[in-house]
Amino acid sequence: MPAHQRRLLDVLNDPGTDYLHLNRAQVFRRGCGSCAGTLPAAVIHKANIGLAVPSTDRHEAPLERCRRFVSKDRYPAFLLVLGYEIRGEVSLTGAADPVAALCHELPGFFPVANGTISFAGSSSAQQESQVVIVNKSFVSLLQIMEAATAKAGASAS
Repeated sequence: MPAHQRRLLDVLNDPGTDYLHLNRAQVFRRGCGSCAGTLPAAVIHKANIGLAVPSTDRHEAPLERCRRFVSKDRYPAFLLVLGYEIRGEVSLTGAADPVAALCHELPGFFPVANGTISFAGSSSAQQESQVVIVNKSFVSLLQIMEAATAKAGASAS
C-alpha cells in the first residue's frame, strides 16, 4: 500500500475514496490459513473488505500515532466476522457495551489488538497478529468483557 505516512486504518476509514490500492497483497484460503498467492498489485473495493491484517508488526506511521493518541481502556473481545473467530482487545473510551461500541464509538473499520484469527468451527490453523482491522458492517457477533470477567473466565478454563 502506498502509505505516504498514512495508517491502513486511516485509509480504510477515509470517506474520500471507495477503493484501496495494495502492493504485494497476500491472498489466503478460507479455513486453512495457507497463502493462495501474492499479487504484485491489487485494487479492492473497501466496502467488500471484512477484515485486514497488516503484514508488519512495526507501526505504519509512528508520527501519526503520537499525534492522534487518545486515552482509552482496553477490553478483551470476541468477534465473529464472515465465518472467522477473532479474539483480542478493543479500545474504548466508554463502557464495555457492545451495542454502544458498534452504534456510537467504533468507526466503520476498527482495530482489534493482539488478535488471534481462526475459521469458526475449525480447530486447525490460527493466525496471530498485533492488529486485525475489522469492518463493523461484517460483525455478526461482538462480545466485550470487563477485565475482571475475562480473568475469571480464563481461570475457569
